[in-house]
Amino acid sequence: MENSKKFCFAIILTICFLFVASALYAKPSGKVVLATRSEPDSLDPEVSSGGVGVWHNHALSDSLLIRDQETLEICPLLATSIKNIDPKTWELTLKKGVKFHNGEPFNAESVKFTFERILDPKLRSPIIKQADWAKEIQIVDPYKIRIITHKPYPLIYEKLQNFPMVPPKYIREKGDEYFGNHPIGTGPYKVVKWLRGQYIEYEANEDYWRGAPSVKTIIFKSVPDASTRVAELLSGSSDIIFDLGPDQVPAIEKSKCCKALTAPSLRVAYIAFDAIGRGGKNPFMDKRVRQAINYGVDVDSIIKYTMKGYAIRAATGINPMVFGCDPSVKPYPYDPEKAKKLLAEAGYPNGFECTFYGYGGRFVNARQVMQAVMGYLKKLNINTKPKWYETWPTYGQLIRGWKASQMHMGTWGGYRVFDASGVYEYLMHKDGVQAYYYTPETDKLIEEAKSTLDREKRRKIYYKLQRIIKEDAPWLFLWGQVELVGVNKRIEYKVSKDEIVRFYRFKIKK
Repeated sequence: MENSKKFCFAIILTICFLFVASALYAKPSGKVVLATRSEPDSLDPEVSSGGVGVWHNHALSDSLLIRDQETLEICPLLATSIKNIDPKTWELTLKKGVKFHNGEPFNAESVKFTFERILDPKLRSPIIKQADWAKEIQIVDPYKIRIITHKPYPLIYEKLQNFPMVPPKYIREKGDEYFGNHPIGTGPYKVVKWLRGQYIEYEANEDYWRGAPSVKTIIFKSVPDASTRVAELLSGSSDIIFDLGPDQVPAIEKSKCCKALTAPSLRVAYIAFDAIGRGGKNPFMDKRVRQAINYGVDVDSIIKYTMKGYAIRAATGINPMVFGCDPSVKPYPYDPEKAKKLLAEAGYPNGFECTFYGYGGRFVNARQVMQAVMGYLKKLNINTKPKWYETWPTYGQLIRGWKASQMHMGTWGGYRVFDASGVYEYLMHKDGVQAYYYTPETDKLIEEAKSTLDREKRRKIYYKLQRIIKEDAPWLFLWGQVELVGVNKRIEYKVSKDEIVRFYRFKIKK
């Protein structure tokens, strides 16, 4: 076990459990309407792949552990304790008396089924990295399990805090497709209605084991247009809006009924190059071309003028908040002359043409950023053919089908893992779900970093890895995103650094 976890987790267990287990006795009342750019592709937590899907997972389901919104410490939830038996064996004691929305009991079988379902190749789960470190799940008794890992695994706490449990009996009876459209969990809310492309309606689970939520009804609306979301907030049609653009903050701040909330988030924004030729041979397979673009795009100016300062430069695609980020690794400076020299050395003195895929999603000001980057590339004689996508399901299939060559925009929340592995394992490893770059050397380092419990050894591995990745430049490295949320003043809401929207904590001011 990592030393910091070893000494503090027992104390955290006690403190956090008091909060987690506390019940809210007031009957749920009122309605809160949320609006964001897009809806999840599925409400099956083991099939949903977008960041918005994680919000819904936390409304419907509970994980074994949970991250405290204030301290960011990981606390008990469905698992009341976790004990490291040996470097590859972890024993978890489970909460008794918890039921899924249909009355099915949560127990050790639920945990075993959840793991094995994700790992089943037939499901083709996009979140398989949440579970592929587990070799075996042993049921000790109905409320105790042992997780046997393939290797010593330091990220177990991080992975189990965003690992929703699913109901074995219900899924076996109804099937995967039905479950994705009619999900149930152990969580604070139940799905009442889902009109695709319009809204999802939730109703409070009054029998929730932690106590009924304060708000009775939550409507989650899909509103792709940013100005429409702002208009909805100002008119009172929506109470909370997400994916707020920096240019929209002043209008909301001037309003008497609303306010803009901000917080640094775990999400990173980037532009990935097809460095390994997923879509066939292309200029980005040459490291000098990738480096040239990093020198040739003035990211600091885009942050200042396009993002209005609402971004934190990320030198190697790693959010500065996560473990393993080396602050001594500095970002590429803006140097267009060096960029042109590198392009000439790579055999492109007159530039080239390429396809540039873009998608709004959780990428703040995505269209404006895309246009700014295209402008800088034009100065390097790189002519881009933009292809824009409005919805995540379509864009996600493009990326994960290895069809988003040559350049594509993306953001990544690290699957809520405050560790460099949250980016590198998914996006820069040969087994990553959307990796357009990897090498034998970097793969080896990524594997080493997640196979030792020695925290300082892991830190040194990540520091070495970041220097290699900066040199290889598989992305145009952009920034750690600042979350911008518009909120009606009648709602008590706090922006979370882990980017999870906690429906359970919503309150309506009296």
